[in-house]
Amino acid sequence: MIAAFTYCRMEFKRACRIFPIFMAGAIVLAVLLGTIALLAGKVLYGETALGRIQTGVVLPENDRAARQALSMLSSMDSVESICDFRYITEEEGIKGLKQGKLSALLLIPKDFIQSIMDGTNRQITVVLPENPGIEARVMREMTEAGTRTLKSAQAGIYAADAWCIREGKRELIPQTEADLNRIYLKYAMDREIYFRKNRISAAGDMTAGEHFGICFLVMFLILGGIPLSGFFRQGKTIFYKKLKMSGIGEGTSTAVQILALSCVYGAALAVLGALGGFFFPSIWASLQGLTLPGLWGIFLTAMAASAIIVAVYELCGSRMAGMIALFWGSIVMMFLAGGILPSAFLPEALKKLGEFMPAAYMIDGMEKAVFSGWGIKETGRMAGLILISWGIAAAGRKSHG
Repeated sequence: MIAAFTYCRMEFKRACRIFPIFMAGAIVLAVLLGTIALLAGKVLYGETALGRIQTGVVLPENDRAARQALSMLSSMDSVESICDFRYITEEEGIKGLKQGKLSALLLIPKDFIQSIMDGTNRQITVVLPENPGIEARVMREMTEAGTRTLKSAQAGIYAADAWCIREGKRELIPQTEADLNRIYLKYAMDREIYFRKNRISAAGDMTAGEHFGICFLVMFLILGGIPLSGFFRQGKTIFYKKLKMSGIGEGTSTAVQILALSCVYGAALAVLGALGGFFFPSIWASLQGLTLPGLWGIFLTAMAASAIIVAVYELCGSRMAGMIALFWGSIVMMFLAGGILPSAFLPEALKKLGEFMPAAYMIDGMEKAVFSGWGIKETGRMAGLILISWGIAAAGRKSHG
């Protein structure tokens, strides 16, 4: 017990000695990551993020009703602001898609408007290029949203007709349909009201600044292991054999290192928080709102990062290999977890894979700790990350010994 306490005190002294060097590297790292976060926000929410959607429309011959309907659709504010419709033949449309001149092609079926009125609902075929860009994806989302709106309107009208028939008031059907059509058209035409009331963010319920601020903290915790490389010994095999002879096993020595690094991170976050609050009052306002569970959550997240760093260095066996693994590993994890590009922009397969990344759990936990309240679920996740990383690091240390 005395030997374990002495070793613990020695590791904490080493951590204190390396703290100034770590802070110098941490400040440089913080500036770099902050710049990346700001640039990412500009790219995602800049005015030039989305170009106009060039859309080809193929109409059936002599179908004036369909042309009038498309003309009305193109005049809607939410469509006119991003879409350019061109009436062309199907051959011209396919050629335009292949040449990249069109983002989408709409094939309007014969008697399209009549099919809506009689309930048969002939579908518009939307043709997208083989490798659709963001404009084509936005077009797909708009058409799917329009389909859902039309289905809701028709369901409402059919339900009202069924009620009138059941109650024996068939004479009210024409007036009921006219009233419902007027209500649905009012909301369909003035789609800008949705954008005035609800701001849609690729980062979820948070603002872009809050999202990238949290991602900055998590990436800082993981990449902070690079300037901390001096904490991991050279010639450690003999040292750990001596510890084992003194009754200090791999599990105990690994746990002590994780705890020592966690305290270094705690002090570093306190310093960076004070500096950030001094230069940016909004950060200081967020820090003042932290609760005791929130502070505990931040420390547990830092401890999870410390455990991952110790595990990486133990598995790699050398400082240089550990630094390289931390750098590339953190980049890949943060990308898949939505820390570099929000997961809303990632393919579905990568998005599902990113949900199981340690960085994803750390981002979610840090968000809860800072903004919405730390809970049992987050505590369990961080404890699991710490225990798994501790076990891997202890096994790696034993194999080297």
